Amino acid sequence: MGSVGVILSHLQGMFTRTIRLLEAGLKPPPDLKKQELANRYSKKADAAEDLQEAMEVFFFGHTWSDKFFFVVSTLQKTKVLLFLLLNWK
Repeated sequence: MGSVGVILSHLQGMFTRTIRLLEAGLKPPPDLKKQELANRYSKKADAAEDLQEAMEVFFFGHTWSDKFFFVVSTLQKTKVLLFLLLNWK
């Protein structure tokens, strides 16, 4: 586990395996590596487009009250609602 309680054993295992493969002289073929990198970049571009689309929908497709409930954490919502209820005049 990491310092904040996140499980990291899968990363340690991948790191150790990669080191062992490199020490044994095994490397991925350059063509395979280029293909994999191209796939990663295209997925990243697709994700960026999806994020942009989602942000446009969020910022331009909702009222301010909807945005409030999307963004603010539950504790903050509770504090604001209690403030409004207790100080309502």
